[in-house]
Amino acid sequence: MHGDFEPDHLPHVTNSTWEPCVREIYSFTSLFLFSIEIHTTIGYGSRSITLECPSAMLTMCIESILGTITQSFIVGIVFAKLTRPKNRAHTLLFSKNAIINQRDRNLCLIFRIGNTRKSRILAGNVQAYLIRHSPVDVLESQIKLCLSMDSSENISFMFPVCAVHTIDEDSPFYSMSASDIIKADIEILVVFEGTIESTGQPVQAKSSYTNQEILWGHRFLEMVEYRKEKYGFLIDYAKFNETYPISTPLCSAKQLNHFYEHNLRKLKDSIR
Repeated sequence: MHGDFEPDHLPHVTNSTWEPCVREIYSFTSLFLFSIEIHTTIGYGSRSITLECPSAMLTMCIESILGTITQSFIVGIVFAKLTRPKNRAHTLLFSKNAIINQRDRNLCLIFRIGNTRKSRILAGNVQAYLIRHSPVDVLESQIKLCLSMDSSENISFMFPVCAVHTIDEDSPFYSMSASDIIKADIEILVVFEGTIESTGQPVQAKSSYTNQEILWGHRFLEMVEYRKEKYGFLIDYAKFNETYPISTPLCSAKQLNHFYEHNLRKLKDSIR
């Protein structure tokens, strides 16, 4: 519209007899390079907009704003892709089976949690819920299980840990024997939550165990051993799901406690 590219005006672009909309613009190529300079804020200095054309100034402002928005979107997408913890949850492992064995005098429900990456997870927290069919009481269908950790309450996953639920008087498994668990319509939902040390992003992983995946009278195979040639501990994740059978009472924890209490009373009476 201003006639900057007309043949009669191009020779006078550099002298004072003609004022173009943009200085040092001779063709589409030079105009394209000027557009790139605006987008990337390079500004070599030879090309510049004059006050001759308000439309050129408006176009420059719009192009600058669009360039800033485009760069912001690209940076945001790349940052979200790099920091997204979705794949991080796949490196958190739960044992294939939960096990029940006897520790001291108590029966315990145990499952393993492991971290296959070297980066730590801070403020780890594990929760477990017993889900069972109860047509009478809806509130009984989901019961939170009390858990403790073998190594520490604050899980940093330097080594695989075992989450332990002690089957005591407050446990929903207190009156259940080995045969009762096999017949029961139950499932244990396990939820792990933590914070990735490198990015500060939260991460969550879930798993579950049905009654067929609970092994009564088993123990996890030891998977951490000290190697002198490595001058440190070696974790063999090939043994993560491995268990072996051990001698464990098949009765319920309630019956087992009554047995111990009865024998303890007999022992006290014999001493007297």
